[in-house]
Amino acid sequence: MEIKGKIHILFEQSGTFKHVFKNEGYKAVDYDIENNFGETDKVVDIFTEIDNYFTIGQPTIFDDMEQQDLIMAFFPCTYFCENNDLIFTAQHANMRNKNIVENLRTIEDRELKRAVYYVKLLQLCEIAEYRGLRLIIENPYSVNHYLYNNFPYKPSVVYYDRRRYGDAYRKPTQFFFINCEPGTIETAQKPCKPKSVAYDNGFDRSVISEGFAKHFVIDKILSRPKKLTQLSFI
Repeated sequence: MEIKGKIHILFEQSGTFKHVFKNEGYKAVDYDIENNFGETDKVVDIFTEIDNYFTIGQPTIFDDMEQQDLIMAFFPCTYFCENNDLIFTAQHANMRNKNIVENLRTIEDRELKRAVYYVKLLQLCEIAEYRGLRLIIENPYSVNHYLYNNFPYKPSVVYYDRRRYGDAYRKPTQFFFINCEPGTIETAQKPCKPKSVAYDNGFDRSVISEGFAKHFVIDKILSRPKKLTQLSFI
């Protein structure tokens, strides 16, 4: 993929992908509502920015994004992941000691929040489609994932085991390419030392490693050949 403009990375605080792009010579900017890593270049509520886009006269972060740019969105997956199945069936550990009315209210609240997130995701896609902007959306992958059965786009790239491409966690991941296509290069990576899910918190597992980010940017976005590294099977 040829990118003549900027890289806009939505919902990234870590700066991981930003720095990979910068190391490849691109201008990359991180956008998020928080700045826990000190890497967020533009601290904004992206959901509010999406709302403002559909409000006449409101300036938004999307105003300066052009077709020669690339947008990456690590869209929040809390309400899309398969863990929601346990909540909607009242089988989640936090619900087992509550009465049925409490559980029903929890489910109602969860469904309302998921609807908000899903609409915001659809609106982000609508902005990209209307403006002809290139957009890549990342989310976890599973057959029980909400987007697997409820999204008008199919994933362009699916990783069933990120460890084989430089990550410390297996965590299956999918990428949706809108108004662009992934590269076909597939360079094997030497994996990081695997980490156990049992001893790490969910936040750590959600942060993609630099090794995987470098693989994805160079192979699937820039499609640049690089030196083949030994693939160590786990």
